[in-house]
Amino acid sequence: DEDGKFSTLRDLFEIAGSKMISIDLKDDTDLCKQKVNELIKEFKREPLTIWGSMKPSQHHAIRAMNPDVPQFFTSTQVMATYFWYLTGLVFLYPLPADTFMVPMITRKGK
Repeated sequence: DEDGKFSTLRDLFEIAGSKMISIDLKDDTDLCKQKVNELIKEFKREPLTIWGSMKPSQHHAIRAMNPDVPQFFTSTQVMATYFWYLTGLVFLYPLPADTFMVPMITRKGK
């Protein structure tokens, strides 16, 4: 924000409309997961939000909390899927998440 204030997830959901939003939970407390899940439900964003955590235990807890919200692949899941792809046996590997996301690195002014 230009005035130096941080936007909250509520602020983001209020202006996002039908745009997809990805949330990578860094805080591993149950309270954080619950608050994010409550906001997702309040704004009816289950089909418009992708969430997860790079920490495997967190990632599984998030899935259990709200299985209606799509999850991204963790880095470990990406590597496992890539391994099975390289072997030609990816069809035998049950895909562990919903969205395979690739990070985009951008530079300001380019």
